[in-house]
Amino acid sequence: MKKIARCLLIPFIVNCSGGNVSNTNPVQRNIESKDENFILSHSLTLIDGEKISLSNIYAIPNNIDSIQVDNVQFEATLSDYCGKGNYIYDEEKMDGFLSKKIEFILYYQYKKTNTEPTAFNFKQDNTNLYLTVTNHEIITKYCSKTNIRTLNTAFLLKVYSNGARYNLLAINDVKPIE
Repeated sequence: MKKIARCLLIPFIVNCSGGNVSNTNPVQRNIESKDENFILSHSLTLIDGEKISLSNIYAIPNNIDSIQVDNVQFEATLSDYCGKGNYIYDEEKMDGFLSKKIEFILYYQYKKTNTEPTAFNFKQDNTNLYLTVTNHEIITKYCSKTNIRTLNTAFLLKVYSNGARYNLLAINDVKPIE
């Protein structure tokens, strides 16, 4: 019942949030890169030049093989609004793959306070990226800011399943670039 309710709410939440909305399947196609399959959806260029494709938690199969967590940085413009974010941790799918600290940051802090994640609308290379922010201090400080060029630090979860890689991203620090 819990999964059905989430699946029914997600199209409404995404459409109302003003975030990236696509009429195509979020898992559009596979591409080969460094002997790994990547699932394409929305692309983001990291500070080191690596281009990653971001996935949605609901596109990840239930049978996860492994998860690697990296700290990454990217530049973008903090765009015009913030709003309801998306969970990037699924306790049923991901149980036992992440440290307790990362699980708390990505999910249990919201469960404990009975709140939901917040997301910022970033713009990079003429693409809008609606990304979940995990740090309440950042939300308070930057939620009402617009058109600010930022250097952002994030947790990149590389989720591997059946030979494919899915990328989930959660912002944990935002700094203005002057």
